[in-house]
Amino acid sequence: MAEERVSLTAVVMPTSSDVVDFVAGNPAALGYVSRSHVAPWIPGNETSPAAVGESSEPARVKVLALEGRWPTRDALAEQQYVLTQPLYLITRGRPAGRIRQFIDFVLSPAGQSIVARYHAPIR
Repeated sequence: MAEERVSLTAVVMPTSSDVVDFVAGNPAALGYVSRSHVAPWIPGNETSPAAVGESSEPARVKVLALEGRWPTRDALAEQQYVLTQPLYLITRGRPAGRIRQFIDFVLSPAGQSIVARYHAPIR
């Protein structure tokens, strides 16, 4: 929002799911959430129920294209969507034990297949 202050009447929600619920119930509302919370309603999205031949419920919210781009996995992977935010896994010191195992799993083909269901995979 650059130098503009947030409105004093802005509604702040504790979770992204709450944002989707609020926007769905208030036609004049606008919200910002992670792509994974609205993926089924992104036109042309690879994982939308319509794209994979499944029946789906009507869209609860309308997802907007920014600068002519939809937040599809391809657009995110190519850094072609303006509101892309990288995901970081940060540890104190060199990861070891279960933390190292978790990071190894996330970066493994099995872990990346889970990530790819919701976000752009890392590898």
